[in-house]
Amino acid sequence: MKRVLVVDDEPDLAELVRYNLEKNGFKCDVASGGEQALEALRKDAPDLVLLDLMLPGVDGQHEVE
Repeated sequence: MKRVLVVDDEPDLAELVRYNLEKNGFKCDVASGGEQALEALRKDAPDLVLLDLMLPGVDGQHEVE
């Protein structure tokens, strides 16, 4: 099963995206901010990241090392 990391600071939008992806056969993890997303990426990289570029703090244009 393909895994998707949904990164968005708007909980309702992230939940809507997660719901629709899971309904269509994907496993989803949700991160509410840049720091949480980077932690998730380092722990176990998903197949795809859906990323909000306008995040507070560490934004969606941060380079991953």
